[in-house]
Formats: sequence, C-alpha cells, structure tokens
Amino acid sequence: MMGKVILFSLFYFSIVGMVFSSEVEVQKLYLNKEYSYCVQMCEEDIKNRGTDIFYWVKGLCQIKLGDYKGARRTFQVLLEKFADSSFEEEARLCIGDTYLYELRLDDAYKSYKEYLRESPSGDILPFLYMRLAKVCLKLGKWEEAVRYLTVIVNEYKDVPFCRQAEEILRKKEFFFTIQTGAFANKDNAYKFSQRLKAEGYPSYVKRQINSGILYKVYVGRYNTRSAVEKVKSSLDRAGYPSIILP
Repeated sequence: MMGKVILFSLFYFSIVGMVFSSEVEVQKLYLNKEYSYCVQMCEEDIKNRGTDIFYWVKGLCQIKLGDYKGARRTFQVLLEKFADSSFEEEARLCIGDTYLYELRLDDAYKSYKEYLRESPSGDILPFLYMRLAKVCLKLGKWEEAVRYLTVIVNEYKDVPFCRQAEEILRKKEFFFTIQTGAFANKDNAYKFSQRLKAEGYPSYVKRQINSGILYKVYVGRYNTRSAVEKVKSSLDRAGYPSIILP
C-alpha cells in the first residue's frame, strides 16, 4: 500500500551528538538493511545504557521486519521513558504507521487524530496530514482527505510529497475500486475484463505507464468501504484474487 517507507530515518541519523561507537554501529546496520542484527545490538545497548536512540532505531528495524506490534511497543516505551526525547514526535507518528501497515485503519485514524489534537510542531504537521489523508482515503472519508491534501498543497509546497497530494486532488478519484489484474498485453486485459462483465461485474480497463505500459483491470466504483468489501468477497469466492484501492 503505501510502500512501507519511514520518511524520516536518514534525517534522524544526522542528529548532532551521536558519537558513541555503538550508536554509529546501529546506524550502519540499519542503513545496510541488517535489521535483525540491528535489533539485537539495540537490545544489548538498551540493557547497558538505555538511551532513546536505541529504542528509536530498534522500532524502525521492527517495522522493516514486519513486527508491527513489537515496533509499537518499542515506541511506546520510548515515549514513557524519555519525555523530552528528540524522537518523541516521530515515535508518535510511527505508532500510527504500525496500525496502518497492519491495515487496522480505524486504529490508525484514531492514533493520528489523537496526535493532531495535541498540536504537534510545524515540522511534523505535513507528514501527519499526509498520513491522515491516506488513511481517510482508505476509509472513504473523502471530504476529510481533501481537506488535508489541500492544506499540504497550499501551505507545504516544499515537502517531497506535495506533488503527490496535487495529483490526488487533480484526479478527483474519490471512490473505491477493485483491481483484479494487470497485463502487458492489451488484448488479454480486455478479454479478462469482458469475462468479468459476463459474470455480472462492472469491469473496466485503464492503461498505466511507469517503466513500461500495463493494462490494469478494475471492477466498479464504490462510495463506501462496506460496499467495496462485499464485491471483493464475491470476486475472491469466484476465484479472482483482487485488491481494494485506494
């Protein structure tokens, strides 16, 4: 879904004062994608010194390893132990991310909204707005998603995802749809779409150009999450694996 990328990690590792050899080592392990070993190193350093940097890096590694529950627990401990941590805002954001990666959309939404009510700093706000926009799109909260995206476009033009926010607003595709296939061959895509139509599904094809051309097959446009999930269940039972978008 969202690619599972932690936007801040490289920036955080440049923080002034990270001079201890063990801190440098866990940075290297994380950047080299040695996540399991990095978690072990962080746990050893937590026992010895217990500084916040090791909780932060451990949590990032756990996210990369897919241990979302463990990452959430690590970030929560960081917040409890270090009230004035320089990682406090990022840890709050990442707690919401762990729910989003688990597709616990209501919990992600609640976590992000609670954080927003606490008036976080301006530096973190555009990232929080984008997270909220994405989870609102997945929940079908279209008007709320538009509000967050509009704030990003109007007030945070320098953030790297401003163009993405502009593109979402430009397309105005505020509905759910179901992707059932992707084909390099145009004829195969349309044949598959016709088969779905013959079985009663409102299928259509869209051409997408990235590194190459793909013809993606979709079913329907739905206003609510419950409606699209009902159709997806029907497709799955009929032997057509599918994913809900956005």
